[in-house]
Amino acid sequence: MKRINPKTASPEAVRVQERLTRIGLGWADMGTILDITDQRLYYWRKQGIPKPQLEPIASFLGCTVDWLLTGKTEKVAPTADREFLASLTASTRLSDKDCAILRAMAESLMNAPVHAVMPPSQSVEQAHYALH
Repeated sequence: MKRINPKTASPEAVRVQERLTRIGLGWADMGTILDITDQRLYYWRKQGIPKPQLEPIASFLGCTVDWLLTGKTEKVAPTADREFLASLTASTRLSDKDCAILRAMAESLMNAPVHAVMPPSQSVEQAHYALH
């Protein structure tokens, strides 16, 4: 399946293409993994993705439904981040050094743009495994 033409495609299809390119997959790869026919994908590219399909596609692509619809990045609630960091610190199975490493990683992910979290080149299996 060819890349989309941004001038004639639906806005969410343009964003799907952007994310697929970033993770090194194509529309056909996504269709195969999510069991979506080529005909349905073609329709979605022109007319937009139906609401019931937005969540599974967002999950597969590692983004939010809000981003698919609007292109705006959604921030995670800071309290949820702080609770996660507190749970890492409270863990008795990790050494102080491991806690410090995990804390630094979590803090850098909280401050990173969404597109920086997933490497641009992954195999189909790696992308599928990472998202499930």
